[in-house]
Amino acid sequence: MGTGWWADALQERLSQGDVLAPTATAVLPHPTVYLRHQSMRGGADGWAVSPTAVPRNNRVPVLGHSVSEHVVVLSHSCEIDKGSPRVIVAPIKPLSSIDDATSAKVLEGKVFALAPLPGVPNLGDCYIDFRSLTAIDREAALAAVRLASVTPEAERFLQARVVAFFTRLTLPPPSEAHTA
Repeated sequence: MGTGWWADALQERLSQGDVLAPTATAVLPHPTVYLRHQSMRGGADGWAVSPTAVPRNNRVPVLGHSVSEHVVVLSHSCEIDKGSPRVIVAPIKPLSSIDDATSAKVLEGKVFALAPLPGVPNLGDCYIDFRSLTAIDREAALAAVRLASVTPEAERFLQARVVAFFTRLTLPPPSEAHTA
């Protein structure tokens, strides 16, 4: 097992704290735009805007926006193992994408919405943006390329940061083991 943040090897199965290669996540705009399935010219399948929800295969198709970005798995490993149909993820972004003052606060653990993710293999220093949590389909998560798995110590730090984000509990700053 690795030291600090990153395990020497990927966990055997998709796990909490795994970093995934760019994965499609979605945002639904407001107001909701409903879609209905429709046959197009030549028999092709297509979609048309509908004034009301039209269920299809136990789901309601809607217009949305998709972003493909690196994400970290937040669902607990037990939930994934039990076959939950969705996996909760949060986007991660390079620490260099925010200004130096904010970056310093993130590294000190002073920003509830952002958590440090130092030294991500092949990505470098990043941060988690808890403001953009989303659920992706389990099969999409399982099919995604996993880039890294966290150590048990880093997983506990990640869990504490999730709790802090939702409760606004002040946590001690990250230990040296989690910032190196």
